[in-house]
Amino acid sequence: MDNLKLKTVYARNCQVQRVDKATAQEFIGRCHRMGFTTGRYHYALFVKRRTGESEPGNG
Repeated sequence: MDNLKLKTVYARNCQVQRVDKATAQEFIGRCHRMGFTTGRYHYALFVKRRTGESEPGNG
């Protein structure tokens, strides 16, 4: 995880969706150091479209 290359993701290209506990637990276990904790609701941010150099106005 420390060698992760971060890229800019704009909110206009994302969608928030409610996910089930199993999906949230698998993602958090894979991507977060603190681990999973209980909660009533679980939400995830999904990238609908990536912003890249091929888009108009980016070079």
